[in-house]
Amino acid sequence: MNDLGGHDDIVEEAIGWKLALRDGALPPEEQAEFESWLSADERHRRVWQKLEGSLDAFKKIKQSQLSGYDLVENLQKERASRRTFLRRSVTAVAVGSLGLGITDRVTPLAAFGADFSTPTGQRRLYSLADGSKLALNARSSVDQISDAGRRGVVLHEGTIIAKVTPGPKPFQIAAGALSVHVREGRVLVANTAKRLHAIALDTNTVHLMAGNSERDVAAGAGYRWEDGSLSAMLPSETMDAGAWLDGKLIVHDHTLGEVVAALRPYKRGILSISDRAAALRVSGVFGLDQPVGTLAMIGRLYPVSVLEVGPFYSRVDLVG
Repeated sequence: MNDLGGHDDIVEEAIGWKLALRDGALPPEEQAEFESWLSADERHRRVWQKLEGSLDAFKKIKQSQLSGYDLVENLQKERASRRTFLRRSVTAVAVGSLGLGITDRVTPLAAFGADFSTPTGQRRLYSLADGSKLALNARSSVDQISDAGRRGVVLHEGTIIAKVTPGPKPFQIAAGALSVHVREGRVLVANTAKRLHAIALDTNTVHLMAGNSERDVAAGAGYRWEDGSLSAMLPSETMDAGAWLDGKLIVHDHTLGEVVAALRPYKRGILSISDRAAALRVSGVFGLDQPVGTLAMIGRLYPVSVLEVGPFYSRVDLVG
């Protein structure tokens, strides 16, 4: 739940429609889609009304001489020691400011002040002082652990692959409730709204801790933190998990909802999917770098429709 009083997926859809309506009237068929969405569920109308109210509350920001991009640029100049304050403040403003909401879909506002981060649609590789390397998927943010005698990073959001060099102490990756310790080799860690997991890609030196649970992870295996416990991931989930390094998503009998979730970090604007479409089982290789083209291909391969409302809102739904 969130400050707008609705589930996150409904809030995202409401923001998507607000972005689509920012330039005035929609074409008749898209206007009909919007009205159908608004009337389909009382929660839709309630969240829409609260979103409208939130935007009104930020009139001073919208009417100021600073644009959303200028405000973000100024915030970036804050000292690094205020990272936590900066993330919280910018994110809070983004909830109420449509301009900053658009900015966030290009460069995640929560990432400002992080040691390493990636914007929407980009992957990056970083080298660390101990010789380890860090690959960040799109829309990821990481801080280095600066405590004396420790080496590692804190993954605030997104997905990373760490290639760890041997050292006197394990390399630590903190991600939400997960604490991942690696002696050497490659490990993938994801910390997103719906996923918190770690996969040992090619090493038997990974040790996980979460809550009161601990696990040693064999190469090729992975564990997720869910409902307060660690559970083993299926081979179909860990296989090809690092394909995003090459701009690919390879899925083996996954849900279409999982495919859409993997595309979101690469798509500017709101990308939503209905519950019926999200449950559809799919397999295949999908490109990440051109999400609009990938969505169009999905629309041709599976019984779904892909509605594109301007550049900032897309919705996938089951046909029929």
